[in-house]
Amino acid sequence: MKSMYLNIPPLTKNAAGTPYQLTGKQRKKIRSLIHKECCNYDSWYRECLGPDRADDGSCIQLGADHLACRWMEHAVLPLDPELHAKIIRNPAKKHCIRCGSWFLPGSGRALYCPSCANQVRKEHKRDSARKRRHTTEIKRS
Repeated sequence: MKSMYLNIPPLTKNAAGTPYQLTGKQRKKIRSLIHKECCNYDSWYRECLGPDRADDGSCIQLGADHLACRWMEHAVLPLDPELHAKIIRNPAKKHCIRCGSWFLPGSGRALYCPSCANQVRKEHKRDSARKRRHTTEIKRS
């Protein structure tokens, strides 16, 4: 049986080629995520069972000021989309208010991803035509 850890991609790096640095609040949230959500962290023994653990078995992410654990980055961090976006994602990307996906906006006013924007445009056009038809029917009578 193949190990599930063999398919984990390497740590992503920022534009400078270094690991993403964490602020104090981000480290605190990551620590909380590890204790609550990481399947490799054994809270009873306070050990990490994952592939990127220290020699003594401790979790390397708990003491790091940057993203150091591949499992944390690819499996646990996406559970908190807001934190994931602040640390890893492109700050120019936006969150679609309709479907919740991330997209690269064409302008600063964009609220929807391209697929949702088409649907919203059609809905607004349909509602506008309905109102226009309704007011012309009232004027005729």
